[in-house]
Amino acid sequence: MTQNFDELFNNVSQYLASIDITDETFAEYILQIVQDEGMPVEEQEEIITEFLQEITEIEIKQWVKEIIQLAQDIRTKNEEEKKILELEKLQIQKELEPVVEQRQSRFQPKQLSKEEKLARDRILSQYAYEFEEIVEGADGETEIVFKEKGKQKYIDDSLMNNNVELVKEKERLKKLQHQEQHQKEMARNKANLEKQRLEKEEKKKGTQKREKRRG
Repeated sequence: MTQNFDELFNNVSQYLASIDITDETFAEYILQIVQDEGMPVEEQEEIITEFLQEITEIEIKQWVKEIIQLAQDIRTKNEEEKKILELEKLQIQKELEPVVEQRQSRFQPKQLSKEEKLARDRILSQYAYEFEEIVEGADGETEIVFKEKGKQKYIDDSLMNNNVELVKEKERLKKLQHQEQHQKEMARNKANLEKQRLEKEEKKKGTQKREKRRG
């Protein structure tokens, strides 16, 4: 079963090669379409089907449906894994709040007690994280620094709720950039299709001329 988009790309490339479409830009274009979350499934199916029918006479509608479904399955799986990870991080933040609050207090000692350290380590080990330290950032906010499978991560104990508008603006710009890239890809692929069509016509004419000479 296809597990991720890299495997799906290989799947698409292999199928296209089996119907004599060896240019990987076509596989890349199809992957861009099926990964576009803002495009309805029916529209994805229509675009890919029409796109391929300009190249081949082979029936590809069922294959297109299967590829789109595989992409949806992969996206659902990725979203579920992301939600699980986010819930784990939120749970860690919640359970570490008492430790962070005490560390921030001016009236408490800077060093954690033995019991607090044990409680902290127990919480982090439950989620397979290796605790590093609690640090104060440049903006004065306290951050928990820890490692996850060899990679250093940061959790801001304020949950970064003040960054909502910034995130929305970044997503908007990302979407606009994606739309522009999508239009460029469509233009490039149409040009490649026209080139392939002309090459096939020239090849066909050459074959017909040779057959006439033989006759």
